[in-house]
Amino acid sequence: MADSTIPYFIDPNAGFDWWWPARTPGPLGLNDHGDPNVTTRLGNTPGPLGINDHADVNLRRVTSPSGAPIGQACRLPCGTAVTVGSRTPKPEALSITVIIVAGGPLTAGTIHAVNEAAATTPAQWRRGIAYDEHVNVGGSLAWRANNPGNLRTASTKIGEVSGAVGKFAVFNTLADGRAAQRELYLDKYGAMTVRAAIGMLTPPSENDTAAYLALLQHAGVHLDKTVASQIDLLMPAVEANEGLIAGTVVQRVP
Repeated sequence: MADSTIPYFIDPNAGFDWWWPARTPGPLGLNDHGDPNVTTRLGNTPGPLGINDHADVNLRRVTSPSGAPIGQACRLPCGTAVTVGSRTPKPEALSITVIIVAGGPLTAGTIHAVNEAAATTPAQWRRGIAYDEHVNVGGSLAWRANNPGNLRTASTKIGEVSGAVGKFAVFNTLADGRAAQRELYLDKYGAMTVRAAIGMLTPPSENDTAAYLALLQHAGVHLDKTVASQIDLLMPAVEANEGLIAGTVVQRVP
C-alpha cells in the first residue's frame, strides 16, 4: 500500500496506469514553477546541472563549465549570463538591410543603435551603409553612399550599392564623392555644353531630362555654356537635383 504522506500522480505518457512519487518544484532553475519560461510537470526528474527541463523539449541546453550550483547564473561561451533552466536569449537582428563597405561586421551594440534609428526612419529610406566608424541610416541614397552626384563608378569608390536602376558608387566621405564628381565632369564633359553633358549623365530613359535641365537653369546654370565654365554652379545644382537628403549617423559601438 502506498505511503499516504507522499503525493502521487498518473503518468499519461506511460501507456499504463502506474503510481510514481511526485516531485515538489525546487529552487529557480530546477524544474521550477517560478520561471515562466520553464514548463514544469510534477513527477519529472530534473537532469544534471545546466540540462534543459525534461518537460520542455524545446528549451535550449545551457552548460556551466564553472560548476555553478543549480539555480545560479552560469555563462555560455559567448559570455551571456543566463539562469540554469531558463531560455538562452537570442541576439538582436538588424531590422533593415545594411551594406557593409568598411569596418567589418556590426557588434550587438551597433545593431541595437541602428535598429533604434531605423524605427524613426521613413519606410522608403529604411536602409543603411556601414563605414569604418559609423553607419549611415536612412536618408537618400546619395547621402547614404556619400555620392552627391549619384555616380555609377569612380576610381576612388570603396564599394557599391544597388539603387532603383542599377548600382552606384560608395565613397568614404562626402568630400571624396564631390571630388570624384568634379573630376568626372571636368575630365570627360568639360568641353561639352551643360545641355549635352546632362543629356548623357541623366538620359531620358532613366530621368525626365527636360525637367532636370529646367531646374539647373533655374539655379543659374547656363545650359549652352561649357561644363568647365559652369562647374561651380553646376555641382551644387546637380547635388540639389539628385536629392542629398540626410538621415541618421549611427556611431559604431565596440
